[in-house]
Amino acid sequence: MNTEATAMQQSAEWGMLAIQSSFPRLKDRFLYEEHGERRIIFKFMLLLYNVRARRVGINQIRNTYMAYLNQDANEEFVMPLLNNE
Repeated sequence: MNTEATAMQQSAEWGMLAIQSSFPRLKDRFLYEEHGERRIIFKFMLLLYNVRARRVGINQIRNTYMAYLNQDANEEFVMPLLNNE
C-alpha cells in the first residue's frame, strides 16, 4: 500500500513539474482578477500542455503507467478468482 501511495505522489509531482517547466514565463502573479481571468489562463495552459504532450509523444506519466492501463483487468484479477473456485 505504501508503494502505491508513493507512486501516485510521484506521478502528481511529475505532472506538476512538467507543466511548470513547459511554461517557465508564467511565474508572474495575477494581482487583479475581475472576470475569472486566472481560471481561463490556467485552463488554456493545461490545454496547451496536453496538445504539446500529444504532438511530441513524450509524457512521463503515460510512459510509466500506460502498460498497466493496457492490461485486461479481467485476465489480471477476475480469472484467477474464478479458477480458485
